[in-house]
Parts: sequence; structure tokens; C-alpha cells
Amino acid sequence: MAYLIHEILLGLYSLHEKRQLHRDLKSDNILLSLNGVVKIADFGFAKKVNNKYSPNISCVGTPLYSSLQLLLAESYSSKVDIWAIGFIFYELLHGKTPYKAETQFQLVQNIKTQKIEIS
Repeated sequence: MAYLIHEILLGLYSLHEKRQLHRDLKSDNILLSLNGVVKIADFGFAKKVNNKYSPNISCVGTPLYSSLQLLLAESYSSKVDIWAIGFIFYELLHGKTPYKAETQFQLVQNIKTQKIEIS
């Protein structure tokens, strides 16, 4: 698990250095070859930003792995990708995602009630 997260973080670092946000990191978008090569895939929601920490506002990505800022279409930064890695790590450890919800609204409410947010 440590190796996998390390490799994902290296890939994400490379993206962020190029001023790109993935915005849809999830376990389905992490590829692992038979010889241990880890790659990040599916850049359909990726976004190039002028400044690594400039505000962005849009609601994209898979809700279950999205930060509260992405879910509410509030201003966010590259930290939304780090949030998703936390979910991936949780999923690796427990075999399931941390939140279960029937609807996106319920998911947002579950995250809000725990007052989990990134700044």
C-alpha cells in the first residue's frame, strides 16, 4: 500500500508541477501493471490552471471521492486531488470507501455533518 500511495503521489506531484488538477482521482483511475508500474489514468476532468493555488469553481468528478469544495462548486485548489488520495488510501485499508450515500445530496450532508473540509 505504501508503495502504491508513494507512486500515486509522485504522479500527482508531476501533474501539479505542470499546473494541472486531475479532479477525478479514484481507485478506478489508478492502473497497476504486472511489474509494479503505477499510472494515473482518465484525464477527462483534468484542468490546467494559471496558478497552482488559484481559485477554481466547478462541480466535476466522482462525488464519492470529491472534496466538499468540489461537491458544492466552491473555490478549490490542488488540494482536492490530495483529498481524493486520502479516500483511495482509506479504500485500500478497509476495502470500502469512507462514506456511503444513496444520493449526492446525502453524500454532501454526510461530509458536512462531520465538518470535513480542506482549505
